Amino acid sequence: FAVLSFVQTHRADMSLVNLSTAWHCLARVLADQGGHLANTHLADTHLALLQEQTHLELVRHCATHGREEPHSRCVSTIAWSCAKLQLGDASLLSAVSAAAHRWLELFKPFELANVLWGFAKLQLEDEPLFRTAHDYILEHVSQFSVRSLSMAAWAAASTLSAVSSSRCAL
Repeated sequence: FAVLSFVQTHRADMSLVNLSTAWHCLARVLADQGGHLANTHLADTHLALLQEQTHLELVRHCATHGREEPHSRCVSTIAWSCAKLQLGDASLLSAVSAAAHRWLELFKPFELANVLWGFAKLQLEDEPLFRTAHDYILEHVSQFSVRSLSMAAWAAASTLSAVSSSRCAL
C-alpha cells in the first residue's frame, strides 16, 4: 500500500492531519476492496510505524497545553479508521481516548459520534469516555442531528451490552 510507504518515507514531516489522512485513505482502500486489515499482506513494519507515529503525535498534541491547535477531527478520523480496519491497538486507542477527553468540547457532533462508534465497533470498554460523552451530549443535545444521536446511542448500547455480557460470563 502506497500510503504506508509514503508515511515511512516522510515520517519526520507528518503532522497529525497528515497521519489521520493516511489512516482514512488506508481504511477507504481496504473497504473498497471488501476486506479489512487482518485479511491483507501489509508490511507489518509500515503499519507499526503508522501506529507508533500517530500515537506519538497524539501524545505530543495533548501535552502542548493549548500551544498548538487541537485536531478533534483527526481524532475522530483515526478512531473511525481503526474500527474500519478492525485494528484494536491498545496504545494508539488509549492516546485517541486521551485526546478525545481533552478536546471533547471541540468535537462537532458527528465527529464525537464517530469516536464513540469506533470504540464500540472495536468492542473497547472506555467507560470514562462514554460517560463524559454522555454528559456532554445531554448538555448539547440540540446541536446533534438525529444521525449523530443514533450513532452515539448505538455505540453506548453496544458497549454496555458487550460489557454486561463479559461480566455475566465471569
